[in-house]
This record gives sequence, structure tokens and C-alpha cells, in this order.
Amino acid sequence: MNNKHTSDLVFLQRLTETIEQNLKDEHFGVSKLAKQMGMSRSNLYLKINAITGKSVSCFIREVRLRKALQYLKEGELNVSETAYEVGFGSPTYFSKCFHDYFGFPPGEVGLQKEDQTAPPENTLGTGSCAAPVRRIRKRLFSGLGFILLVIAGIWILKPLLVQKQTIEKSIVVLPFIDDSPEAGHSYIVDGLMEEILNKLSLISDLRVVSRTSAEHYRNSTKSSREIGKEVKANYLLEGSAQTINNTIRIRLQLIETSTNKHLWSKPFEREVTMNNIFRLQSELALLIADELDAVITRDEKNRIRRIPTVNPTAYNLYLRGLDYKRLYELQPLRQSWQDRLKAKQLFQQAVQLDSTFADAWAQLGDFYIRNIAYWGNIYLKEQYLDSGLLMLNTALKYDRQNWKALALEGRYYLLKGMPERANALFQELPVNEKNLSEYYEFAFSHFLATGDNYNALKSFLAYNEVMHDKMAIHPGILVQVGWILTYEGYPEVAGNYAHQMLQLYNDSIKYFKAMNEIATMSGNFEAAMDYCQRIYEKDSTRTDNLYYMMINSVWLRDYPAAYKYLLKYGGKYINSESAMILPFVYEKNGLQKEAREGYQKALKICNDEIKLNNFFAQIYFSHAALACVYSALGDTEKSLEYLRQVRDHQKPCSRLFVVSMKHWPLLDNVRQQPEFDQILADMEASYKQEHQRAGSLLREKGIIQ
Repeated sequence: MNNKHTSDLVFLQRLTETIEQNLKDEHFGVSKLAKQMGMSRSNLYLKINAITGKSVSCFIREVRLRKALQYLKEGELNVSETAYEVGFGSPTYFSKCFHDYFGFPPGEVGLQKEDQTAPPENTLGTGSCAAPVRRIRKRLFSGLGFILLVIAGIWILKPLLVQKQTIEKSIVVLPFIDDSPEAGHSYIVDGLMEEILNKLSLISDLRVVSRTSAEHYRNSTKSSREIGKEVKANYLLEGSAQTINNTIRIRLQLIETSTNKHLWSKPFEREVTMNNIFRLQSELALLIADELDAVITRDEKNRIRRIPTVNPTAYNLYLRGLDYKRLYELQPLRQSWQDRLKAKQLFQQAVQLDSTFADAWAQLGDFYIRNIAYWGNIYLKEQYLDSGLLMLNTALKYDRQNWKALALEGRYYLLKGMPERANALFQELPVNEKNLSEYYEFAFSHFLATGDNYNALKSFLAYNEVMHDKMAIHPGILVQVGWILTYEGYPEVAGNYAHQMLQLYNDSIKYFKAMNEIATMSGNFEAAMDYCQRIYEKDSTRTDNLYYMMINSVWLRDYPAAYKYLLKYGGKYINSESAMILPFVYEKNGLQKEAREGYQKALKICNDEIKLNNFFAQIYFSHAALACVYSALGDTEKSLEYLRQVRDHQKPCSRLFVVSMKHWPLLDNVRQQPEFDQILADMEASYKQEHQRAGSLLREKGIIQ
């Protein structure tokens, strides 16, 4: 037996003993177990899942059920007493779980042969909380006293029974068709579809295809079978809705994708009002789960039945806010700001009508932390962040399990310059098999924001593996992983992800923008400018592209062109990057007054970023910008001082810093100093080490040879 297998067994034995010591405690769950094991919830889940293929809650339930079997064999406790003894608050729910796991009800333990009551032997393998098919099949063949006709009947029905047990309970909820003669109600129809999908996602025994994947089939002419095959879903919910005089009528049908069979004898039809919409959402989710034989725990059922707000008007405003949010998430910042503000206004109106509306508070927190605080005025960032945290705390006050609010807490502390606190909160995020993709997506974003490119790449690859449908990957994520791969020195692989984004979303501007950034960070400035030119030909008004054209002109040392694009872009001092470039462009075009004033602004902005310890300061970009400014001003000693700080603290060093050290014009003066070569050599050594580390990960995943 190898050491890893031995250590796994020891860990599982300790885990089992800990659960058994708390067996009677009905509320002893994942959080308490993680605390007693000295681990975070996420790390505990990942370790148990790696060893057994099970979730933590599933493992705890199995320990309880095995102990229950032992008590029932001893015969001293009846079924109800056993249920309470092993921590089940409901004998009925205990009986269902027991039957699902062992294949017979707890009342029949004394009637079973010894081999039939042996617990399933799958603790170290790929596990499941459901009863193994072999045990159900064995029971079908155990009736020796049955007449030949009955046995023959069982043999005939057995394939159907086995298929019923083994088919994966997976479903895709397609966007509902809005047949309304009146415009302006689609957000209600979309909101209804999304809430039904969200409630189904709460059921651990059911895999639900993401909203992003399902959205690709809006107005699709593909058959149910084709869609099911593409998104790997065995069932499909489709429907239509019609709004007339503020009354919505929906018509839904549940379909088995492999056969195109309608599982309901007649479509599900209801009239939807703001007064009954929550009850209908819960009713439909439970009806679908029952049809698919999905096991629902008591906690899941409570979550499904949870009403987000008691105020129908507040919910209507919230749905409209989500509609605007979906609009702005697919647009560039410049084009979407009005939609962002409109979404914020609607969420604010929602909480004014219902101050306990946790989901609306979480959306407001998201707006302040991920939008205004990141993109807005750096001097007001602290106020924006604190406002956002207040909103998150309000959301969590009314819903402690609000995942968005829990995740955004970490982002708040990261932007506040407290990465240790942010990392601690990240480690405590609840993770299970139902939110693995969401967890890895957030982990990717978290590590990217902290400048930890290796772990960001590792998280993306894990996210990519658990995604059943690659169409669900947001284009922004594909762009960002391209940055990381280029930072790590793999621009060709980065280009592959940019091509994937183009194929999935057919957005050539996003593709050219991504390829521009890859080319720039690779030191191929002519190609970068060519990609910008292609964007300019499609849309000459995009300020973000004009800004990149200015930067590429500086890389190419074409300063008249840089000044031309500066004027078109608007010449705004936004952060340390723009602050160091603008005065340099002024200086190279003979505008000395503007250059002097600009360099003073640049010094102030860079130093303020460092004082505030914002994102640019945390990754030492602000320090690098100061090195550039002092070099341009001729103060090479001061420039070297900041370059030393970048070398000593920006570890591992990315390819962008190495390329900048070699080619960025603002460093021309300091590049002549003897110490500069040593700093560059140190940075290159750090980069090469990180390049090899990332390469090992990519080879392990089969992405490169």
C-alpha cells in the first residue's frame, strides 16, 4: 500500500470518528466538521471529493446511515429511535435516505440476509449518496420463491429499471419564448425562467446546465435531442409565456432529450401574477425534481421555498435591474455605463420597498465594489468600497447563505489593500459539487486580482474541466486567461483561447482586442497596432481602442501618432498607467508645459495609489510607473530605487515586466546605468522559473507537449 493511500485511509478514519462523536447532533454539518478537522470548508470538500468522489454532506450522511444499520441489527432501537440517535430530525426522511442507500427500508433490516445488509463498498472510490445499482438488481433476483412467470417479467423489465436508476439527472432550462403582443415584459419572462433554473440548481441530486449555456438556444431551431446532446443534458424544460393586460400565462413542457418524449401528459399551464410567482417557481421546481426522482434534502426544500421578498413590486424592480445588468455585462464600459446606473437605480428602489431583500442588497454591493470602486475616482474608492460592504452585510443579515455576498466580501478586502484577510475569506467560501464551476470561476478572478498568475491559471483549468458546456464560459474569462498565459510566456496558447472566444461568440472586436494585448505583452508591437487598426476600421469612436493605439505608438516610438491618438482618446489621467504615458507623449511632441504639469500629476497619482494600496500598488505596477516617470525626468537613481522594489516584491516576475524593461521608451535614460542590467537579469531569472512552473501545469493537462 503506497503512502498516499495510507494517508487517505487515516484521514477518512479520523473523519469518521469525528462524525460518530457528534452523531446525535442533527445540526452537525459541513461547517462544524471542517472546524473540528482544522480545515476550511472548501479545502475539506476538495480533499473528500478527491479521495471518495463524494461531497462532505454526502459523506456525513453515509456515516450516519451505516451507524443506523448497526443499531437496527442490534435490535435495541426501533426505526424512529434510530433516526434520532444518528442525527436525523425526521424519521420519514431517514427512512427515505436509508432506502435510497441500502436498497430496502429500515423496517426490513431483520428480514435481510447478511450479505444483503453489507454497506456498499465504495468509500474510497467514485461515490454517490444513492443506492448502488448492483444492490437493487440483486434484490430483483433474490425472490427464490417466485414463480417462473414473475421472474421472467422481472428479467424483461430489468433493463428499464436499471436505466431509470442509472440515467443522470441533468436538465437544461431553455429561455422561455415571449409570445406577448405587448412589448416591455420580456424581463418578467426571463426572470421567471432564471428563478426556476436557480431553484433547480439548489438540488444536489440534479445537474442543471448554466443560464449562459441555455441562452445560446434562444430562438434555436434545433431539436430537443440535438440540444440535449450538445449540453449533455438528459432532460429539457421549454416553454412560452404571454403577457396581456399585466397578466402572464405560461405553458411549459418537460422533455426527455434522448427520445423527445414529453414526460407530462399535458403541458404545465398557469397564470402568473406577482402575488403567486414565488409559489409557482417552487411548485414547478419540486414537480420537476419529483418527475426525475431527484432526492431533495430538507434544507434544499427550505431553500427552494424561500421567498426572496414579500413585496411584489420590489421583485418586479429587481427583475428589471437584472435585465439591465445582463445588458451591460456584454458591452464595453464606455457603452454600458448608463445601463449600469439604471440597474443600480432599480436595485435601490427595490430595497426601498423591502429593506430585507437580500438579493437586491447583494447586487448593489456588487455594483459599488466591482464597478464604481474599481473604475471610478481612486480618491473616492474608500467611500465606494465601504458603501459596498455595508450593502453586503445587509444582504448577509437576511440571508447568511447568499453566495454572491460571501464571495464579494473577499473582493472588498482585496481592494482595500488587505490581501491576507481576503485570502482567509476566500478559503472559507462554501464549496460543493453544485457550485464547483462558480467556485473555480471566482477563484480564478480572486487569484488574478492578487497577481497570483499561476494559481489563477490552475483555477481556470479546474473550472474548464468541471464545465459540462464550454459555451457557458464568459468571453471576459477567455480574455483574462489569455493575459495570464501571455504573462507566463505562452502567447500561442493564449491565442488559442482568443480563437475559442471568437468561435463561441462571433465578436471580432473582442477578438482583435485580446490579440492586441497578447501581441503587446509578447513584444510584437507592429502586430498589436495592426489589431488595433482593425478595431478602428469597425468602430473609430471606441476610446479604449484609441487609448491602446496611443500606447502602441509609444512602443513603436512613433510619437506624432501617439499624440494624435491622445487627442482622440481625450487625454484623461485615470491611473498610474495613463499618468506616466501622457506627459511623456506631450514632451516628445514639444509641449513642455503640458509635460511638466503631467509629470507632477503622475507622481501624485502613483504615490496616492501606493498609499491607498490599491490593485496597481499591490502588483507593484504603481512602483514600476514611478520608475518610468523618474527615468523620463532624468532622475536615474530614484528610478533604480523603484525598480529594485519591483524586482524584490513583484515575484514571480511576469513577461510584461521583462518586455517593458527591454523596450519601454520611458526607461531609456535609466537603461544606461550599470545596475539596470543586473535588475533585468534578476527579473528574467524569476520569469523563467515561473514560465517553467506554468509549463509543467499545461503539460500535465495535455495543453502543450
